Amino acid sequence: MGLLLYHGGTVCDDSFNITAAHAICKVMGFEGALQWFSGSKWSIQVQFDVLINHVKCPLPIWSTCGYINGNCGHHEDIFLTCSIRTSSVFRLVDSSGNTMISEGQKGLLLHNEGTVSDQHFNMKAAQAICKVMGFENALQWTQGQRWKIQQAYPILTENIMCPLSDWSSCNYTDSHATDHTTDVFLSCLGTRSTFSLVDKRGFTVSGSQEFLLLHNGGTICGNAFSNNSANAACKDMGYSGFKSWRVGPSWGNYRISLDNMNCTEGKFSTCKYTTSHDCEHGNEIFISCDSCCSETEEEESSVFRESTTKRKEVNEAEVNLTIGILTLACTVLVALLVKKNAQIDEILKSIKEIKNVRCKTSAKHTQT
Repeated sequence: MGLLLYHGGTVCDDSFNITAAHAICKVMGFEGALQWFSGSKWSIQVQFDVLINHVKCPLPIWSTCGYINGNCGHHEDIFLTCSIRTSSVFRLVDSSGNTMISEGQKGLLLHNEGTVSDQHFNMKAAQAICKVMGFENALQWTQGQRWKIQQAYPILTENIMCPLSDWSSCNYTDSHATDHTTDVFLSCLGTRSTFSLVDKRGFTVSGSQEFLLLHNGGTICGNAFSNNSANAACKDMGYSGFKSWRVGPSWGNYRISLDNMNCTEGKFSTCKYTTSHDCEHGNEIFISCDSCCSETEEEESSVFRESTTKRKEVNEAEVNLTIGILTLACTVLVALLVKKNAQIDEILKSIKEIKNVRCKTSAKHTQT
């Protein structure tokens, strides 16, 4: 629970309701609102101006909300409690704007609470986004104007290009488009990972750099944590393994959800752990994962390397065969030339002998 501020001023409770609370929590990066109330609770409230009033939201989306300048007292200031941080800057929503978490369901793709345009979008981008949302892979994606709720969101992102199916390899640009016919719809496959990585703002990020590791929204204590544990967590999030890990004080007000995470192999199915703990904040796991490529991409790379090696071997064999043929041809040619030279020598010798015979005959005729 906290005092709600908007641009450094408090928010008055006139017309405020749970829909407005959801919209505000979502725009701050949370899943939604848990509760709200109004009142004069803290002495610090008087240090702020009452900035806005009559916040009305027809949908739990901030872009649909309206408000006017505040004109009430601090006894009407809003206090708000939001749910856990969203699992990603990406999320899928249904036709009512509710977050979808079931695999196989096709939803409207949002990035930072705006839709994604399909320019340059492909299956690699779909796979990268599904993985960063905690799924194993992408099932399919389409684009189009399907639901009325699309008009409630700005189009914020376009030109998503991913050389690998890992979000850390992707680039994108901000969009200024207004045509929602290019909005991306996406469905993902596989059980959502129970692990995620968050930055200091509480947003889920890719694992190429070292960030705080969460399990079901809580931190992991460093007791019994090992390289196998790090590999298990990274692989569960769709990476090929871990790059580095350390223990340290977490950022944010997270509960500790796992302790004594002891893994015999680099797979989460081999891990034993406890959900109760005797750990203090300050001994929590930070980790970076290997974002080179997923296991599938590594297999594809291995196939490519194997294919390249085979082609190289074939090329070398062809070159060796060609060299052998040329060598044999040269040998035969030399032999023919040598034989031909021998034949020429014999002919010249015969001619010389004939000349000698003719010369002797001429001499005899002269003497006679």
